[in-house]
Amino acid sequence: MDKYYFRNRKITRNLTAFVALFFTSLLTPSLSQAQDASITGNILSIPVLAVGDVFFRLDLAVVADTDPVELELSNAAELSDATAEGASSFAGSTLSIPSIDTGVVQISTRLTS
Repeated sequence: MDKYYFRNRKITRNLTAFVALFFTSLLTPSLSQAQDASITGNILSIPVLAVGDVFFRLDLAVVADTDPVELELSNAAELSDATAEGASSFAGSTLSIPSIDTGVVQISTRLTS
């Protein structure tokens, strides 16, 4: 659970499309949700992540100078009072984040290894 490696070229193209979508969406306002993930510096903070019936709060750090991009788990805590409504999820090899608050707009993404 230390690192997420994105070695597949399809993932690289998806991340490239994600970055393009992110910059394209900077001009589009959207509504706020209670469990939005957020980006601060090189840290992606996910307030509620559902893994089956267990919930976590975690931070993923972007590993510098990696191509394709790697994310490393930098902080995690199990939650006892969370709900699945609006939560991010991890199933199989897919991390789904329904809303990331960038401070300007909100975007959603699915990352697959």
